[in-house]
Amino acid sequence: MPRLAAARPLVLLVEDDIAVREALRFGLRVRGCEVELASSTDDLLARVAALAPSVLVVDANMRGASAIDVVEALRRQGDPLPIVLMATLPPRQLRRRANRAAALLLEKPVLGDRLAQAVSDLLARNQGSELP
Repeated sequence: MPRLAAARPLVLLVEDDIAVREALRFGLRVRGCEVELASSTDDLLARVAALAPSVLVVDANMRGASAIDVVEALRRQGDPLPIVLMATLPPRQLRRRANRAAALLLEKPVLGDRLAQAVSDLLARNQGSELP
């Protein structure tokens, strides 16, 4: 189901490092996003279905279910949700799988406004809107 452009896009941010999660949340909120947090991928499919976020941002290297496996499951279900995967030194296989799943792969550390810009670009490409 296509997501509608919202006045404040909802980003579901999945990151297990508390300091990183809070820093990324702050940066996204400053740029006008509402942010829901998760610390694992274990119930991610259910959370995506319940929240219907505008964008999913997920750390590729987390406890629980593999983030790329969850992304691929979303795609198999036909979900066009814009997705940003973040990874430190992502291996070639992860890069290929992210590309096949139409997920944007950002290499960590994600500094400055890079994540907010990536979210804005995905929103503009997928919904015709972007962050202010």
